[in-house]
Amino acid sequence: MKTEVDKSLFSKLLLRKALAFFSIGFTAILSIIYFQARKENRTDFRFVITNVHTGINKHVAVENNDEKFNFCNFDSYDADLIQGDSLVKKAFSKTLFLYRKDPISNLYKLHLKMKEAGTFPIDWQ
Repeated sequence: MKTEVDKSLFSKLLLRKALAFFSIGFTAILSIIYFQARKENRTDFRFVITNVHTGINKHVAVENNDEKFNFCNFDSYDADLIQGDSLVKKAFSKTLFLYRKDPISNLYKLHLKMKEAGTFPIDWQ
């Protein structure tokens, strides 16, 4: 009878430890995502894209020599982005603009306008 009580107590303790471990892990992951999105939200971005990285899940990240933009607050899945496009996002803005150079006039024209679609709304950041 005592061994049954010991096993029951052990399984409850193990369940509590597992629940605490996964809760802390989940909270840590959400915190990392939040702070990355917050940092990206509070920064001005104005650069010509030199590299476009597409992940396995078709999430796009772009960069130039100095800056990298991960689209933390915007939905970039299957976005039509190419090298040479210009990215403009003002700090705390809910809109991102992508401009593409017209080969005839050699001027940048609005190509894509994105609204916020992140995990955490920009108003929370």
